Amino acid sequence: MNKVAESQKITEFQLAVKGQSGREYRFDIYRPNAEFPEPKGAVCLFTKRIKMEDNTFDHDYIHCDRTDDITTHFKNHEKKKEFKNHDVNCLCIKTGNTAAEREHIVDDIRAHNVFKCDFTA
Repeated sequence: MNKVAESQKITEFQLAVKGQSGREYRFDIYRPNAEFPEPKGAVCLFTKRIKMEDNTFDHDYIHCDRTDDITTHFKNHEKKKEFKNHDVNCLCIKTGNTAAEREHIVDDIRAHNVFKCDFTA
């Protein structure tokens, strides 16, 4: 990611998500309306970030999918209304994979986790 995208992160920490394979995937955490200057493929997790009593944060998993272009993914997402209904406040991004790898990662994560909006198209 470049400096523009880096400046739109919610935190410098990453969200770690396990797949059914046992592999852990790390995601950078952005606001859903973050603007990415370069079209890149990514695995995307839409989450609701919740502050806990001990001042740490947890995430409710809303949806997991993949895109070939993160510059428009949230803005043009067909399920944006459902995301709003679930109070999505984070777009967690993992870039740097081929289309086939992104598909495998999404399948691995979906097989191990429960998502409130688990629509497959």
